[in-house]
Amino acid sequence: TGQADLSLIIKGKAIKVEVKCKWTGDRYQSEAQKAYQRNVERSGGIYIIIRDFAEFKQWFDNYLMYGE
Repeated sequence: TGQADLSLIIKGKAIKVEVKCKWTGDRYQSEAQKAYQRNVERSGGIYIIIRDFAEFKQWFDNYLMYGE
């Protein structure tokens, strides 16, 4: 419960991606997801919430270019 939709490792960094979009009707984080996010970030990982592929692509390109 609470885990992100996607788990990635990019440049040795744990990245968790939560998808929230109008098409799935899933727009808000549950309390379990918020707790999971805090744990990921406390341990040095990155947790992002995206709403569509274009937003993810923009984040991904920026991360590859500049890092965090």
